[in-house]
Amino acid sequence: VVPAGALEALTQDLEAEREARCARDADLHERFTREVGELNRRIEEHRSALAEEMAVVLRRVQEHGGHLESLVEREIADRSRESLELRAIMDSVWQRVAAGECRQQRPGGQQSTRSFFGSGADDRPQELVGDQEDINTVYDMVQEAL
Repeated sequence: VVPAGALEALTQDLEAEREARCARDADLHERFTREVGELNRRIEEHRSALAEEMAVVLRRVQEHGGHLESLVEREIADRSRESLELRAIMDSVWQRVAAGECRQQRPGGQQSTRSFFGSGADDRPQELVGDQEDINTVYDMVQEAL
């Protein structure tokens, strides 16, 4: 048999322990909530900073991409224009060769010569010497380059 005073002391001790545990649980819960809130705030700050940095980087990439695109388009246009000029020149030369315009053999087996006006400051005629094989070689080289 347990005396009544001992039972009441045990009840008080159990109640005090329960209250102490509840207080510790409340403190732990409050600390946990505060730390989770702090982590959430820091994560949001980092996300916001990262989003701003990504927006700046994306804007720079778009600016540089547009600039590079325009440079590439200009380069393509320049090379296409040069290619067309070379083709036109070579077609003209080929048509002259095919028509026999540049094929004038002199007596004694000498090579044919043509005089063309220079593009220099004096604009005097310049003599060019060549034969059919030279023209074909130049034409083949231009075709390979294109």
